[in-house]
Amino acid sequence: RSKFVSLYDLAPVGYFSLDYLGVITDVNERGVDLLKMSKESVIFKRFQSFITPDSWEHFYNFLHKIQKSGSRQSMEIKLQHNNHRVSYVRVEGIAVEHAVMAQVRYYIAVIDLTEIKHSQMRLQETKERLEMTLSASSTGIWTISSEDNKVYLDDFSYAILDLQPWAFTGRLQQFISLIHPDDQEMVGEALRSGFGVNKEIDIEFRIVTKDGMKYIASKGHEVAAAGKDGRCFAGILMDITVRKGLEKMAEELRNDQQRLILATTLTAQE
Repeated sequence: RSKFVSLYDLAPVGYFSLDYLGVITDVNERGVDLLKMSKESVIFKRFQSFITPDSWEHFYNFLHKIQKSGSRQSMEIKLQHNNHRVSYVRVEGIAVEHAVMAQVRYYIAVIDLTEIKHSQMRLQETKERLEMTLSASSTGIWTISSEDNKVYLDDFSYAILDLQPWAFTGRLQQFISLIHPDDQEMVGEALRSGFGVNKEIDIEFRIVTKDGMKYIASKGHEVAAAGKDGRCFAGILMDITVRKGLEKMAEELRNDQQRLILATTLTAQE
C-alpha cells in the first residue's frame, strides 16, 4: 500500500477523485500543483470551480459521457488560477459505482498541455505573419523533392502562376511546361545543375497565362528534407510583372531621352 501511495503522489499526472456532484474527495501532489493551491484548499471543492466558464459545458458533457458510456473518455479544457493565469489541460476519466452507496464516482487524470498549447499558438502566429507577408509581397513558396522530382506549391504560388491545385499533378515536367518556351531550357538547366552541389537558384522567367504573360523571379537552395534522408530544393516565387513593366517604361524613357538629346545636338550643330 505504501508503494502505491508513493506512485500516486509522485506521478507526473494529476489524479482527482470526484463524487457524483463533481466535488473533489482526493487529489495527488501533481494535481495540487496544477491548481496552484494547497491540498487543504482543494479538497471538498467542486472541480468545476477551477475551470474557466467557457469550459464548463465541455466538462459537464464529459461527465455525462463517462457515466453513460462506462468507458474512458477524454477532453481538453482550461483551468483558471487565483493570479488570473490560465492553464490548458487534457482530462481523461472513468465513472465507477460506489461499492457501498449507490452513487457514481469519477476518477480523472489531468495532463498539463500549457507549454504545448503556447508553442502551437506561437507557431500559428508565426504562420499567420508569414502568410500575411507572402500575400502582401506577392510571394509564394515552392519545394522540389530530389527523390521523385515532385513539385510542391503553396496557395500563393498557385495564385501567382494562375494555376488551379486540382489541375496540377506536381510533376516537374508539367511545372516546366507552364514556362514560356524560350525560357524552359534555362529553367530546366538551373534546376538540374543545382541538385547535389548545394547550388543556389536565382533566375527570372516568363509564364503564359490566360490573361497574358507574367514575369516570375525564383530563388532557392538545396536543403535537407524534413524527416527524410533525401534532399530537396526550397525557395520562393515572386510576381515581378509590374516591376518589369516599370523597368521597360524607364528604358523607353531613357531611349526617348537619348534620341531627344541626339536630335537637339544635331540641330545645334546645323
